[in-house]
Amino acid sequence: MLTCLNFICYAQDEKINKNTASINGGTTLLVYSRAGFNYERLLKSSDKRIFSRYYLNAGLGRFVEANGFAPAPIPYGIETALQFIVLTGTGANHLELGTGLSVGFVTFYKFPDPNQETENTITKANFLVGYRFQEKKGMFFRVGAAYPIGLYMGIGVSF
Repeated sequence: MLTCLNFICYAQDEKINKNTASINGGTTLLVYSRAGFNYERLLKSSDKRIFSRYYLNAGLGRFVEANGFAPAPIPYGIETALQFIVLTGTGANHLELGTGLSVGFVTFYKFPDPNQETENTITKANFLVGYRFQEKKGMFFRVGAAYPIGLYMGIGVSF
């Protein structure tokens, strides 16, 4: 008796890693600079829509804000941010759009006397438009323009 076994293989979609971590930096020349760490959690993904991935982004960074060459108080401090980010496209090349809130714990010092410091908390809306090269798994690269950061660049990994 001869028995035939048929195996049918289905191509499965490669799963998208749900977490990303990145190191980012940005600057508006002579006005604002920030370096920080961001964590993102994938909320939803779909290959059938123009917006293919939806992330919640939490960031923590160090910033300094200057007034060009004017001898005015110079704010610096720690900034936290919470953003909603969407990516377009289904391949590795994405348009990145985001919006959220930043809370800065700011110390102001008067140049050139750093002993004259005051502290404050500042909340700002933030926006970003950028390019992200990110496959479903592994490393990614992002660059773009954001408010209040200015031009930004980052590298990270999804896991």
